[in-house]
Amino acid sequence: MEWTTEIGCAYSATFTIADQSGETRLVTIQFKDWAGNNLTVPVSVLCYTASDATGLTPTALADEELLEATYGKLQTIVTKTLYQLISTAAGKADVTVTENGTDTYYLVLVLPNGKLVVSDALTFV
Repeated sequence: MEWTTEIGCAYSATFTIADQSGETRLVTIQFKDWAGNNLTVPVSVLCYTASDATGLTPTALADEELLEATYGKLQTIVTKTLYQLISTAAGKADVTVTENGTDTYYLVLVLPNGKLVVSDALTFV
């Protein structure tokens, strides 16, 4: 049985990934409720980067790499490994990933029901 219909709670999320600009990629996240509607309340979730599309291989960012919120807030829990992402009141957040090499990452969100939502590949060239 899956925990579902809490009103105003993040049940899913969509990602929009911008093209690479220099050493950065912007990821826009829109949180959604159980019915697929955009949330209009702030949301707090855990997030991390992974090296695979399942999100089951968490990968710490290297010293020169960075994850930061440009819209919403990002609190570091474990340096370059685990973060708390807090959206705006519109249920949205922008995260910038900085990479000075040619790695590929996936941004993973851990929703309140424990569900993992994994972005498409963030490939740096």
